[in-house]
Amino acid sequence: MRSLQCMSDPNRDTNQSLVLAFAEDLAKGYCCSRVLELSDLNGAGAAPLGDATGSLVICAERLEQREDTGRALGAILRLLEEAPIGIVTARDRDRGVGKWNPTEFRAVLQNAGLEVLFHGRTTGAGGTGEKDTILSVVRRPRKVVAPPPEFRVVGLVAAYNEEDIIESFLRHTIGQGIEVILIDNWSTDRTAERASAFVGRGLTGIIKFPETGPTPTYEWHSILKRKEELAQELDADWFVHLDVDELRESPWPELTVREALHRVGIEGFNAVNHTCLVFHPTVAPYRDDMPLDFQLTHFEFGTRPGHFAQIKAWSRQGSAIQLADSGGHDARFAGRRVYPFRFLLRHYPIRSQRHGERKVLIERLGRYSPADRERGWHTHYDGIQAGHSFTRDPETLLSFSGETFYEEYLIERLTGVRAR
Repeated sequence: MRSLQCMSDPNRDTNQSLVLAFAEDLAKGYCCSRVLELSDLNGAGAAPLGDATGSLVICAERLEQREDTGRALGAILRLLEEAPIGIVTARDRDRGVGKWNPTEFRAVLQNAGLEVLFHGRTTGAGGTGEKDTILSVVRRPRKVVAPPPEFRVVGLVAAYNEEDIIESFLRHTIGQGIEVILIDNWSTDRTAERASAFVGRGLTGIIKFPETGPTPTYEWHSILKRKEELAQELDADWFVHLDVDELRESPWPELTVREALHRVGIEGFNAVNHTCLVFHPTVAPYRDDMPLDFQLTHFEFGTRPGHFAQIKAWSRQGSAIQLADSGGHDARFAGRRVYPFRFLLRHYPIRSQRHGERKVLIERLGRYSPADRERGWHTHYDGIQAGHSFTRDPETLLSFSGETFYEEYLIERLTGVRAR
């Protein structure tokens, strides 16, 4: 049995298998007390069902090393009558020495009666850092229930001078099944004008905030308090706290955010965390008449402390939720159960050199609320002065490809922790 340490725990053994660390992370998320490794089972895995009494997560590494694969998978299937989830790995034949490639391995698991919840690659236990191992998250099959027509997800979105991306943001977000309430912080550009074309087509309304008119400073705490109020006033099943420079995605590429949140609720969870990818401009020109995600394709996994706390979606609660005091990073309420697998948050804070100079040097650094500063917020642009380069060398970043990202960075996107 494994003692539990979160992947983001600074005291975690760096020599520990990333897969086992992932299993421990999931055990915490499912409120399990232990992780059962396949090596703990008798023989080829024919363990009595009593071994699964209580809560646990099953972790079976290097399945190709088992002499009797069918017997081991049968044991896993039986254990999953008690355990909520299992993790199974095998060496990838396409990346080196192995028995199966990813397609074949998925078929082996499904033929054994397992539902493959997530499937991709990770680094092996050999310490090479190569993505040479197939990883599948499995469970006993469950019926997939589509959300009913009346199931509503409302996005609470604040914006200030985001005319270059407002249309791209709305198309993407509405396409994810999210109804949008836009809180316009008295933009001085065409943000509200461009957004108005979407009213009645997924954009429920545009609210000017504060109602009394523009303020000389950017009052982020007050904006978040208004979002807390709206989450109590509006009739919806789920709420999502959004910014216009963010695109949200489900952990299942084939499901919209709306469909995925319905699934999360059915599984007994009422909040969602996110993995943050920060996209940076490179030398390529940026055009505001083209989709945002098609143009900015180089990213890094979030590194600031705030990037790791992204609990920004929650189901409707009978009492008020607390969002403002955490700066919008952590929606808190009694009885919160955060889904163990993270959704994806693609962040585009700076889109070009020109945009960075305007946003940071003119619209942000000189307008932050003193009260928000006293809370320790808005420090990430401190030290930036005229002449700063906001563009990045693409060689220092990762290239995002929808064809490969979801499988190549499976553990990273589901946990928010980058493999070292």
